[in-house]
Amino acid sequence: MRFIKFLLVTVLIFILISCGANKNKSKKISDNRSKTSKSNISKIYKIKEVKFLKKPVEGYPIEVEVEFENEPEGKYNLIYEWYINNKLVEEVNSEILEPDFFTKDQWVFCRVKAVGKDFETSFVKSKYYKVLPATPSIIKKVVPKFEIPGTLTYQVEVDFPGIEREDWEEELSFEIISPNDPDLTISPTGLIEWELTKEKIKEFGKNISIEFKVSSLDGREVRGKLNINIK
Repeated sequence: MRFIKFLLVTVLIFILISCGANKNKSKKISDNRSKTSKSNISKIYKIKEVKFLKKPVEGYPIEVEVEFENEPEGKYNLIYEWYINNKLVEEVNSEILEPDFFTKDQWVFCRVKAVGKDFETSFVKSKYYKVLPATPSIIKKVVPKFEIPGTLTYQVEVDFPGIEREDWEEELSFEIISPNDPDLTISPTGLIEWELTKEKIKEFGKNISIEFKVSSLDGREVRGKLNINIK
């Protein structure tokens, strides 16, 4: 009788141990499937590029945009990390870095990752950019002597930090300050043209100078003067 009881207890213990082992095994399989699923989804959803909308300029916000190779469906969050001279700016987690955090000649980059309910992409880093000084300047050129009568043609060259030449027409405005002559014009890209005759020389004199102004949409401004050498 004792032997039978011992045998029953042994069998019961074996059954309980087997159930526990199967439960743990099932949990491990489930956890592994979850990890595998998350890993696979992260490979499917991928950030292609993080790029600056404009070159960074002292005193103006810096903004980046994110381009996906395969954009996630449904809701997800973008995690932004900004670095100034390779040091993390811990206070900022958005696509915009305000000018209070940086100054000219510092190096800036941003890295971004996407996080969803069941996925997380790798961080993707933007290019490094050096913060440019905000002050624009006129690039001076030698003006050849001009023969009357004729049409004066001169291309204004400016250095507006953060604004590329191909964007001048959209980002900059060129304006003639003096002299006041309807025949004196300047194009949206800074090309000065002036039909000069002997009569105009008598009116304005031989020592003619053209004053002009270049302004940007963000409020910066620079003035220049073109001295005309008449033969």
